[in-house]
Amino acid sequence: MDGKFHTFLGANSATTGYYRISNDGKESSFTVDYFHGEFEGAATFSFMIDHAGVSQCH
Repeated sequence: MDGKFHTFLGANSATTGYYRISNDGKESSFTVDYFHGEFEGAATFSFMIDHAGVSQCH
């Protein structure tokens, strides 16, 4: 969690984007750009992280 933008590439190269998680781990955003034939677009998702934990199996 370094507050920097990191890029990613989808499996079929039709999807690219970037994500960022704040230094304190409480804010995150993902932006996805897609290209399919003559169609293209983008979507951005932003959210707050209230609680993070690991579930344990008994």
